[in-house]
Amino acid sequence: MNKPSFLVVGTQKAGTTSMYDILKNHPEIYIPDTKEIHFFDKNYEKGTAWYFDQFPNPDKKRVIGEVTPNYMYDQNAPQRIYNDLGKNIKLIFIFRNPADRIFSNYKMNVGRNHEQNSFKDAIYQDLEKMKNNEQYPVVFHYVKRGFYDTQLKRFLELFDRKNLLFLLFEEDTINNRKKTFEKIYRFLEVENANISVDVKVTPDIAWKSNRIDKILNTAHPINQLIKNFIPSKNLRMKMKYWLMHFNRKPHGDKNELEEMRPFLIDEIYKESIINLEKLIDKDLSAWFNF
Repeated sequence: MNKPSFLVVGTQKAGTTSMYDILKNHPEIYIPDTKEIHFFDKNYEKGTAWYFDQFPNPDKKRVIGEVTPNYMYDQNAPQRIYNDLGKNIKLIFIFRNPADRIFSNYKMNVGRNHEQNSFKDAIYQDLEKMKNNEQYPVVFHYVKRGFYDTQLKRFLELFDRKNLLFLLFEEDTINNRKKTFEKIYRFLEVENANISVDVKVTPDIAWKSNRIDKILNTAHPINQLIKNFIPSKNLRMKMKYWLMHFNRKPHGDKNELEEMRPFLIDEIYKESIINLEKLIDKDLSAWFNF
C-alpha cells in the first residue's frame, strides 16, 4: 500500500501548480501524474483502496504526496485526512492576499467560459447568495474561499502544528522561491536537491485551446508518449511552460480588482486577516496596502 506522507492542501490560485511541478521533479519525492486527485473532497465514496491505487509507481521514493488545493476549503476534508492518513501526515498551506485570490479565481472562470458577469457583479452576486444561504456551484464560491482563518482552524483542531507548514504566496512562492523550497525539503525530510525552481506561476488567462490545456495539465495519454521520447524532466517542464505561454489568451482588466480591493479587504476580510496573522504568526500587513 502506497500511503501519502504529505499533502499540499491549498489554497486555490496560490501557486500550487508550480509547486506540484517542482516537487514532482525531486528525485526523492513521488507525486502522481494527476495533480489534483480530489479524494478527500469529491471522490471519498470510492474508498481508500481506490485512493492508494492513485500512487502506483513510487519507485522506492522517500516520501509520497499529492496536491489538491480544495482540501483546505472543503469542510469535510480535515477530518477525513486525519481518519485515513493519521495525525502525523504533513500538510502544506499557501495563503494569498484574498482580494488577489478572488480576482485570479474570477479570471480563471472567465477563461473557462464559466463566468459572464463583470468582476464587481460576480462578487456582489456571490455575497447575496451567501447572505441568503443559497446552494450554488463551488466554482463560484469566490468570497468564501478567502476566509482562511476559518478553514485553518478545522486543521488546527486535529493536527499538531509541527506537521503544518504555512507559506505566503507573495513572500515565499514569488519573492523567495529558492529559500522556500529549501524550507519545504527540510519539512519533508528530503535532500536539498539541485533542481530548478524557475517555474512560472500559472498566469490569469484564458486558453486559446482547452484541448491543449487538458493535455498539458492532466494525466493525458499523450504525456506518456512524450515521456518515452523526452526522458529529461527539466526539458519536459520547459516545453510545457513554453506551450502554455503559446496557448494563453490574455484578458481582463486589473482596474476591476483595484476598484474593489478596499471593499474586499477593509469590509469583507479585515477581521479574518487579523485572525490569520495570529494563527500562523506571520505579518500580513502588506495585504492592507492599496
